Amino acid sequence: YVHTFIHTFLHTFVLTFLRSYLRFFTFFTFILAFFFYVFFTFLHTFLCSYLCFFTFLHMFFTFLHTFLRSHLRFFLRFLTSLHTFFTFLLTFFYVLTCVFTFLHAFLRSYIRLYVHTFIHMFIHTFIHTFIRLYVHTFICFYIYYIYYREGKKLKYIFKKISFYF
Repeated sequence: YVHTFIHTFLHTFVLTFLRSYLRFFTFFTFILAFFFYVFFTFLHTFLCSYLCFFTFLHMFFTFLHTFLRSHLRFFLRFLTSLHTFFTFLLTFFYVLTCVFTFLHAFLRSYIRLYVHTFIHMFIHTFIHTFIRLYVHTFICFYIYYIYYREGKKLKYIFKKISFYF
């Protein structure tokens, strides 16, 4: 939410204010406004990449944690691996979004301001907020729900199996 708010603020201020009110100034002002836009887009892409790096670290340690815990049940290992796979998938789409956002900064001169803002805010709202937050949260809660719901059954089954060995 903070990321989306900051990016929306930058879009509103830098694009709307500078392009609407300063477009009648000199060519230097246009170059300056374009420089600020490219700078903030680069900063946004850098921060997204920084976030992706920690997401990859989270994914790696989740994967490591899954297969190195000695008392982890097979069912939980499978679901955690599934969680790791979806985390990787979401991170992949997030990196794609960052790349296309960065490329969009240089190609936006062919797109009108409001169309560009609408498309970019739609991508931000849908991909970043919805998929990364709600789907990721749903997957996590579903994993823990299944684990705790099936926990007693799994304990009983593993006790019965371990009795014969």
